[in-house]
Amino acid sequence: MNKIPQARYRLFEKSVQRSSVSCLTFFMKDLIGKYYSLAVLCSLPIFTVYLWSDQLVNGRYTAKTFYFYFCSAIVFIVLSVIALFKKSRVRIKITKLDLALLIYYFYNFIRILFTPDKPVYNTRFICYTLLIGLYFIWKYLFEIQSENRFGITPGKILVTALLITGAGQAVWGFLQIYNVIPVPPNIGGFRVFGNFGNPAPYASFLGPFAALGFGIYLLPKVQKPFDNILKNLGLVTLLLCLLVLPVTKSRSAWLGAFTGCLLILIYRYELLHKAKYLFNNRWKKSAAVLMLLVIVLFGSSALYHFKLESAYGRLLQWKITADMILDKPVFGHGFDSYGLHYNTYQADYFLHGYGTEQEKMVAGNTKQAHNEFFEITAELGIVGLFLGLGILLPVILSLFNRNQKERVYFIIGVSGLCGYLIESFFTYPLQILPSLIVFVFLMSIVSANSVGIGRIQPNRSVIAISTIIIIAIMAVFTVDQIRNYDIHKKWNRANQYSGMQWYENSEKIYAEIYPYLESNGDFLLNYGGTLALNRKPKEAISLLKKAEKYLNDPNLYLSLGNCYKEVGNFQKSEYYYQKAGAIVPHQMYPKYLLVKLYEKYQRNEQMLDLAEKISEMAVKIPSVAVTQIKREIDIILEKNDCNFTPR
Repeated sequence: MNKIPQARYRLFEKSVQRSSVSCLTFFMKDLIGKYYSLAVLCSLPIFTVYLWSDQLVNGRYTAKTFYFYFCSAIVFIVLSVIALFKKSRVRIKITKLDLALLIYYFYNFIRILFTPDKPVYNTRFICYTLLIGLYFIWKYLFEIQSENRFGITPGKILVTALLITGAGQAVWGFLQIYNVIPVPPNIGGFRVFGNFGNPAPYASFLGPFAALGFGIYLLPKVQKPFDNILKNLGLVTLLLCLLVLPVTKSRSAWLGAFTGCLLILIYRYELLHKAKYLFNNRWKKSAAVLMLLVIVLFGSSALYHFKLESAYGRLLQWKITADMILDKPVFGHGFDSYGLHYNTYQADYFLHGYGTEQEKMVAGNTKQAHNEFFEITAELGIVGLFLGLGILLPVILSLFNRNQKERVYFIIGVSGLCGYLIESFFTYPLQILPSLIVFVFLMSIVSANSVGIGRIQPNRSVIAISTIIIIAIMAVFTVDQIRNYDIHKKWNRANQYSGMQWYENSEKIYAEIYPYLESNGDFLLNYGGTLALNRKPKEAISLLKKAEKYLNDPNLYLSLGNCYKEVGNFQKSEYYYQKAGAIVPHQMYPKYLLVKLYEKYQRNEQMLDLAEKISEMAVKIPSVAVTQIKREIDIILEKNDCNFTPR
């Protein structure tokens, strides 16, 4: 009697399973078909910001670089394989922005060829090359308009990944503020820094996300379920950024966020159009301009005085950078050469007696100009600056294109770019890889939503040859970077051994990896410094002198001064101590070492003169080391019967 119901139940169960499987299959096809899975894959480089490692030298940045390399290689290989077997033809829209970007890229390549001691296969240019490829891939995915029944498009998947990245970093910083995430002891006493290790690049990265979140929340129309999810994610990103950014105390990030949000408001509510009718005569226009001028001046003054010492430091850097530009105005000093030349100019500036006491107190070991436009001009000349600004020209012209006003993602992309460009006047967001990735990503959005000037449709043979070449290059590149990753782990281990005074073990590792890092200035400084600590000054000098071609750092000159002192070369030891002291004039340690050098060689007049200057120096940052130096200098002065007041 029970067999018939059981048979019917099994039949019913199978039919339910089949329908469930068919529904799930339909859902998955609908979800990951039509390029959606490719969009997910191509979003992986956007998450570069989350990577760090304690196993690498400077792991908060090098780990990001390696992750970006490997993700980009995977993207290029997968897409090349798909393109190789894809039967339908690919049509690529070309815009003015695309051409301007390619021209600037090839100009950088040419400048590398004429930059001494700068190989083409260097970290910065590799990142530029990979980003150019990702730019066109992201742009192509944004141009695909097909969507599923939930409203998902490849472009929206990429935007979702971008917002998750920004919101996640804001949450990370929020947790640091309230000590939920423990702060490492060697981080410099910073309260909030995200995954960067410093609040300045963290704030620069996060600032434009306030505008991006605001734009996603305010501008796109909600037509399907996914639109509503994206809208709410934009609001969450905006609110999180507004909570975290004030704590970073980064004025440039505040300005970038404000300017980007203002652009969204102007577009959404047609504020310029309304202002035209509101201020419809000469007196109203004059009053509006005057009021705007007062607001700008008052705001600028308030921001300038908010962190006065930082502002003085920026002005000094820009003054020194102007001297660099005047020396080589047309083509600049060379690709990625700013950090290699700036400290020399700053040292010469102070050695010739030009610096004020205030400038001496704010001078530092500078690697970036804290103004992207000045840095581009110093490295690539006026030609490079014009070509760089040429990238912005198509974007600005497109803002006045009436056909552009219906493309909300164009405005959203421009608002984020505007945020980074405002920051670029006061800091260096485009020198930080995660920020540069987002910047290029936003340019791809702008290009995808811009009017094209033509289309390229390569034939099958061109596609086949190109994809095979790309796959081969990426395979070789990946193998090389796996080896490079292992080398950086060994380098970090050698540094740790050196820090524990296990110099012999450290030297063995340094010697093993030297052939792969012989053009890396930081590595040569670490290796040479370890040899110097192990009382091998002659061997150390050869490495440290080689490091001078790739690195311009006070620590390098102090090491050279110490080594030349050990081998009995007074002139060179004095020269390098003076150079290290001139780069950062407020630091006592280089001057103290110079006093000890004069004492060793019985240059009493020079010794006492410099010792008196150290005794009178103002202390910028009190520390145990400074106190000990002051005490020893006072003993030297007292021993030589000098008139002084002990401090």
